[in-house]
Amino acid sequence: LKLSSYICREKQPHKEDVPQLEQKWDFIVAIGDNFSEVMLEDAKKHPGTKYILVDSYKKTNLNNFKVVEFNNRELGYLAGIVAASASQTGTVGFVGGVKEVPALQEMLLGYTKGVTTINPQAVVLENWVKNFNKPKKMTDIAKKMYDKNADVIFAAAGNSGTGIFAAAQEKKKLFIGCDGDAVKAAPKTAQPYILASVTKNLKQAVFTNIQSVMNGDFSAGTQKQNFANKGVGCLKGTLTEDSWQKPSQALFDFEAQNDLQQEDAFLKESGVKK
Repeated sequence: LKLSSYICREKQPHKEDVPQLEQKWDFIVAIGDNFSEVMLEDAKKHPGTKYILVDSYKKTNLNNFKVVEFNNRELGYLAGIVAASASQTGTVGFVGGVKEVPALQEMLLGYTKGVTTINPQAVVLENWVKNFNKPKKMTDIAKKMYDKNADVIFAAAGNSGTGIFAAAQEKKKLFIGCDGDAVKAAPKTAQPYILASVTKNLKQAVFTNIQSVMNGDFSAGTQKQNFANKGVGCLKGTLTEDSWQKPSQALFDFEAQNDLQQEDAFLKESGVKK
């Protein structure tokens, strides 16, 4: 098994930026919607190669192309029930990267629904960095949001999200990380303020899909990753067990009721059960 890799640091790579595509491969895996156009272009030219695009909303009818789609609305919902369960003020915040990104709009919808499911009177403050690589701007936005009585902020802004560390540390208030484990990314001085991290199980998605190709049972189309199949989840931060008890109970109740048939329209659409 010969492997090659390419790391994209641009918003939209071009085929000439990915020299590996000029070679013949049995399968190609990419992570992130920014690879969608270059992957689709190449897939049309090489029908014998299998293409797997992880963490994307792209739709295609190519029989050699699979899209692994994470339920971002459900990811936000998990963050929302945790935030509202931990909040003492009844005001929580959401700071996103770029408002025009559909995945972040889905997260915000889910977050708001999760918060109000726990506390119908809660206030959700919303703001946007308008960039995925401006941590300082995230710090400034988050500090102002904390000053407006938010005591938990969900930071969903890519690398800009690291700016929440300084804000939470200065204001001594909580935050929720997104996609990865904030405990591994935050400095020790900020770790006491990590409530939780909501995560996408990229490792599982990549491994199982490579395995499917190797086993000869690759199927094109869209594969859904959600809470039920452990595609998305929630990790506890570094809070004491007493501080985590209420959010933990909310997550437990959600998981226990995950197979109930009674759903409202919002949760039915997102795959989240009441």
